[in-house]
Amino acid sequence: MKGFDRAYAAIPDIERLPTDQRRLLREGLVRHAEHLQDSGQLDSARVVIGLGAEHFSKNPEYKALLRELN
Repeated sequence: MKGFDRAYAAIPDIERLPTDQRRLLREGLVRHAEHLQDSGQLDSARVVIGLGAEHFSKNPEYKALLRELN
């Protein structure tokens, strides 16, 4: 998780990322949170999905997982 935290902190502003990079980031957060959820690490899954809540909560898949975990 430390490597992910460093990479996430290096993103200056998610809103300024190109559309394809925003999509990749969103998909990465969703897939990783789902993996954590499937392996029983619900607290970690909540943290991961919460990282992008401000930016991606309008996406239906992201929103559904966010609700499911909280």
